This record gives sequence, C-alpha cells and structure tokens, in this order.
Amino acid sequence: MRGRAEDEREKEAALAALPQGYYDPEFDAVAAELGVLRPAFSEEELEAVVEARAAALEVVSERLSAHVLARYDSFIEGVAEVGGCAPSARRGLLVSRAIMVLHALGTRR
Repeated sequence: MRGRAEDEREKEAALAALPQGYYDPEFDAVAAELGVLRPAFSEEELEAVVEARAAALEVVSERLSAHVLARYDSFIEGVAEVGGCAPSARRGLLVSRAIMVLHALGTRR
C-alpha cells in the first residue's frame, strides 16, 4: 500500500515533467506534444504522451478544486455578482441598439 508521501511525490513529479511552456498562456500544447513524437509515431507512443499529461491534468484539477472549495463563499459571491450583471447588460444592449436605430433614422433625412 502506498503512503501519502509517495502519492505527493508522484504528483510533484507529474507537474515537474511538464515543459515550461505549459505555464505560458500563449503555449500551443498540442503542437509541442506532437513535435516530441517522431513523424511515424505508433499508437503506443502517442498513448504514453497522453498518459503522462493526463497525470499532470489530474493533479492540476485536484488542486484547482481544492482551491475553489477553500474559497467557496467567495466563489458563490462572484457567481451571484456575474448573474446580477445580466439584466444590466441586457438593458445596455437594448439602449445601444435604440441609439443606433435613432442615429440611422436621423442620418437618412
């Protein structure tokens, strides 16, 4: 049976195995991963890359979930705030459309 410390080491290893590019918002992960493979790669080679990145994805998802749950009250407040903006946004859109129509009618004269 594996211990918690060993699990944590494996998680850290999965994250450490990610290329630095993954931390850049402009990074094209698909192109980078395909670039690692030889031109005539096998299904097994592709599967190995997918498994390696799936392990990192699992760690990131787990940590993100823990982060959100630890700040759940703030998360819910943010969701409510965004939801409350929708009626104001609709009113603003209607007003801007009305102004555009009035402007178009005024320029026809």
